[in-house]
Amino acid sequence: RQTIGEDDFHEIYVHADFDACRHRDVKGLYAKADAGKVKQFTGRDSGFEEPSQPDLLINTLEETEAESVAKLLAFVLPRIQPVA
Repeated sequence: RQTIGEDDFHEIYVHADFDACRHRDVKGLYAKADAGKVKQFTGRDSGFEEPSQPDLLINTLEETEAESVAKLLAFVLPRIQPVA
């Protein structure tokens, strides 16, 4: 916020718990972390602090993909300035 400016910075938090991320992992990083091949894996070996007051919270555990996308677009599209 300090670098970009209050008007241009918007914190969007996409929430998914560790098991959901493991299930959705297309790159196999969670399997590598489970096998000990990735050290300091966020949420497992090193902590992760959720934002306390994001400008937008997308909770992928409670929303469908379509609902999450619609929520994101409803937040972002009105804030987009056309490039002159």
